[in-house]
Amino acid sequence: MPSVIFSGVPYMTAFTTYQYGFKVTRESDGKFYFTYNPSNNSELMRFQITWNGFEEQKRWNETAKKWQVMQLQPSEDCETYNYCGNFGVCTPSGSPKCRCMEGFGPRHPDQWRLGNWSGGCERRSPLQCQRSNSSGGEDGFKTLRSTKLPDFADVQSISSDPCREMCLNNCSCKAYAYVSGIQCMIWNGDLIDVQHSVDGGNTLYIRLADSEFGRSRMPTYVIILIVLAGLAFLAISIWLLWMLKRRLKVLPAATPACTSSKCELPVYDPSKSKEFSTDASGSTDLVIEGSQVNGSDLPMFNFNCIAAATDNFSEENKLGQGGFGLVYKGNLPGFFFISSA
Repeated sequence: MPSVIFSGVPYMTAFTTYQYGFKVTRESDGKFYFTYNPSNNSELMRFQITWNGFEEQKRWNETAKKWQVMQLQPSEDCETYNYCGNFGVCTPSGSPKCRCMEGFGPRHPDQWRLGNWSGGCERRSPLQCQRSNSSGGEDGFKTLRSTKLPDFADVQSISSDPCREMCLNNCSCKAYAYVSGIQCMIWNGDLIDVQHSVDGGNTLYIRLADSEFGRSRMPTYVIILIVLAGLAFLAISIWLLWMLKRRLKVLPAATPACTSSKCELPVYDPSKSKEFSTDASGSTDLVIEGSQVNGSDLPMFNFNCIAAATDNFSEENKLGQGGFGLVYKGNLPGFFFISSA
């Protein structure tokens, strides 16, 4: 059987002696034997666990007459057991080193922000079999590549597709993996001590609810802010519309005299008014086309009346040009006015 490595120690391929040394042998009676043979049989090797929990591999140096350490584990934080807690993923080169698996969030967000990741993560959306109603679609799997697989897997001697179906049909199943030489691995408990490796590692398929697929999840506080902003915008718009209606002045309707094709202009006779005073500051009542307005207001004429009074804005009635346009003189019976166009 060819040499193999520990699935949780992907960097073992960096050492030539590992590629030659580790072997798994299965006997006919079902027993497995795990052995290590150095590439150079003349070398003396030893593995040991130190009193403080470190694993050491040492080689005897004949010249120096002492044991030399070839490798020492754990060598950094991510190799500390379950450093990021359950359902957390530790990346040695990450900043921060810990993150939750996709579909999970920190169990204790306040501690997580302070850099204490031991509390781990929890699922955001319950699986289909965990929901009280049957709404939503079938669960699916998210792929997590290049990982040191979690601890406490149940191993089944089946191929990849049946392995997926077995996990999907078991409500307790949290994830599965298919590893050459091991075959189907299924996790029915929490996913513990998961690491992400830049090189090597295996692919882990994490079971998630249907709601975690096909759309990006927006944080609750962002949704609340969007709703409040929309309500505020609607309230301001209604208020502005109400103010505009209050301020808006509707021009009087055009009279038949000024809208007729002949444009027969009404004749204004001051003597027919109830009271007429040449004093501009006095109270004068003006009668315009049968409509009475107070003397303090200006009389209103529509466009047809002004066009008729200025002879359709002829050059003969043009007085000049001001800041707002051309200025014309016009005549109406009983009135004299100047129009700006």
